[in-house]
Amino acid sequence: MKSLITLCLFVGLCCVACKSNESADATKNTPKSAIVTADQTTTDQTHNGHVHTQAKQDKVKAKQGLQLTPEGQKFEPPIKAEALPIGAYYCDMGTVHYARSEKGDNSCPICQMKLSQKK
Repeated sequence: MKSLITLCLFVGLCCVACKSNESADATKNTPKSAIVTADQTTTDQTHNGHVHTQAKQDKVKAKQGLQLTPEGQKFEPPIKAEALPIGAYYCDMGTVHYARSEKGDNSCPICQMKLSQKK
């Protein structure tokens, strides 16, 4: 009877060990670019084995010179204020969902908040 219990425990442990190796193998086969880390967001873009974080995307937009019109522009998904050109008027809700080049009526047409000017 003892040997039967020992045999059952041994077989059970082997099955558990095989299952944990299978999940480890699945992680090894997943490309590193597909694994999302804690500092990445859902808006991060992954391709060619590297990640473009939202912050990097905003810096690129700022360097490329984001062009705003006097009528304004909606941003979906919202961007960070750092991506806007100096002097722009924008709706500051932590991120920017609307911005324009001129003051206009100084209110956001989306949420009616007062616009801030980037200095």
